[in-house]
Amino acid sequence: MTLFPIATSKLGKALGYGMPVSLIISSVAFTVCVFFYLHSVGSFFRVTVYPLINRVTFNEVFQEHIVNEYLDSIIVLIATISWFLLSVNNRAFRYCFSIAYGGTSIILAIVSPDNIILDIFALVSLPSIFSAILYDHYRRKKNVLNFNAKLTLRYISLPVIAISAIGIVFHISAAFITPLVDSSSEVSHANDLFLLLSSFSSIYIVLLVFCIAVKVLFKEALRMLKLNAKEDISQTVSDNYESNRRRLKTQTKVGFLLLFMVLSIVLVLIPQHPSINKDNQDIGVDTSYYVTWIGELAKSKSASDLVYQAFIVQGNDGDRPLSLIFMFLVYQVTGGNLSEVIEHLPLILGPGIVLAFYFLTLELTRNEKIALIAALLGAVSLHTLAGIYAGFYANWLALIVGYISIVFLFRYLRSGRLSDMVIFSVLLIGVLFFHVYTWTVLAAVTAVFLIVILFVVIPKNNNNNNNNNTDFTKRRIIWLLIAIIVSIMVDITKAVLTGSSGGLEQDIELSQTNFGIEQFYLRSLILDTTMHHGLGGVFSNFIILILGLFWMFKSNMREPTTAFLMIFLSAGLIPLFLGSWTIQTRVFYDMPFEIPAAIALYYISSRSGSTLVTLAACTWLVAVSLFTVMNYYLI
Repeated sequence: MTLFPIATSKLGKALGYGMPVSLIISSVAFTVCVFFYLHSVGSFFRVTVYPLINRVTFNEVFQEHIVNEYLDSIIVLIATISWFLLSVNNRAFRYCFSIAYGGTSIILAIVSPDNIILDIFALVSLPSIFSAILYDHYRRKKNVLNFNAKLTLRYISLPVIAISAIGIVFHISAAFITPLVDSSSEVSHANDLFLLLSSFSSIYIVLLVFCIAVKVLFKEALRMLKLNAKEDISQTVSDNYESNRRRLKTQTKVGFLLLFMVLSIVLVLIPQHPSINKDNQDIGVDTSYYVTWIGELAKSKSASDLVYQAFIVQGNDGDRPLSLIFMFLVYQVTGGNLSEVIEHLPLILGPGIVLAFYFLTLELTRNEKIALIAALLGAVSLHTLAGIYAGFYANWLALIVGYISIVFLFRYLRSGRLSDMVIFSVLLIGVLFFHVYTWTVLAAVTAVFLIVILFVVIPKNNNNNNNNNTDFTKRRIIWLLIAIIVSIMVDITKAVLTGSSGGLEQDIELSQTNFGIEQFYLRSLILDTTMHHGLGGVFSNFIILILGLFWMFKSNMREPTTAFLMIFLSAGLIPLFLGSWTIQTRVFYDMPFEIPAAIALYYISSRSGSTLVTLAACTWLVAVSLFTVMNYYLI
């Protein structure tokens, strides 16, 4: 009975209870301005959006308004004037600007409502507010504004939560309660706004892939301008995990993880539901290939014949034998229609990737809350959604094993326990046999990371007489590099003994057909296809990408975990310029975008002093994910 009053009290404090009324109204005005402004600017510039409808991605011009074009502009102008009246401390500037800006806007709205100048006044409104905020930030002694950014961020979170919750309820009811309603044809403000902000995802992904260069240039630009941007995102992460008094209860962690796993299962089941998938259509693009391969394994007459088929014949010359054997065993246990068994494999893989993200993030950040956020993002973002759409079953399975192997890599670097190194080596070899191309990416990233730590970070710390961190010793790094070399030797040995193509040989063959100057000339078109048209456009998730960019700007490159994530993101450099759509898609799929996003989201939420920001981002992602999987059925 006491939970409701406590929650109400916390919500009241988060929304400014006890603060001056002017601050609260200013935050509300800013929030109103943002939401109406986004619709106005998107419609004015006719931004191209890429909605997924019945498994087909369309190019459409954004023409959505909350009310209509005229009233949206008027509301933006009124909100802007209200914000300046309430937020600017200088009385002369406050009244002069408000009278000039507001008076001109009112005259135009009455005399010539269709005049483009009225639209221009509306378009400069939010930039004017941001300019004032930036001026106040870098001229803090002058006390220009009476403005609370944290309170405003919480108020922005409220309508996001509201429209997302409405979208979730509507999509679920449209699919299962009133299935005759076509949810794809109805207006969803959460999805419309998501599509608008995701239209620029090609820019976001390029910045993320060039994260190291962008970070260096950003720091140099700040130095030249004599500006200070704190790289303090790591200060929100506990340095001493074992003694962290704010650790979550085991029941809480298990409860959240089970909830996220159930959510991933729901996303798998929705496109298979009879009310959506009326003719039992295959959702996964690669399902038919796996049906053929597992069907051939089922014809094996002995265990040796099964191994021969899996390691040499089936797949692409035995490039994923353990994945095929795993799927074959699932089929033998469950029975039934083989195609349906393969289509429902994500019921295992979805919860698997949730747990993999949790344990990997926990090892990298030593923060349970960030790990839980990453687990949720793993359930509703690109790995689950792209895996369902494309049928990346072996790739998905290999990523689960691969991410867990990286957990033991960092454990060995910190502890030096031999068992951790052995487990890392075994799991990395396992990735080789689950999906050879995923092994190539993970082995390359971990090798580059270890070499950078060995030849850059450790010598630099020694030169600076920095003995605070003695975990990452040269001996441990060398042993891990040897473990990676062992996996390469296993690959070569397999190729020699079986006569099948080895991983390195297949990588070379793949590069000959999917890398080249032709792809360089078509790089813009290929990237646009990857981000917006391929796999239902799930790579264009602006929430994950923007949070990743925020993490990049606020993180410290000298920290080993940051260096690892930046090196991982940089793995997309070569595919970005020289790779085909297939290569780009696969490499981007292997990247753990959710981890930097989770770190950034936790940082922003902590700095805002409320969980409303995290709740807003997560509910928005859930709403968009539901809408996406409901459109995986091809009509």
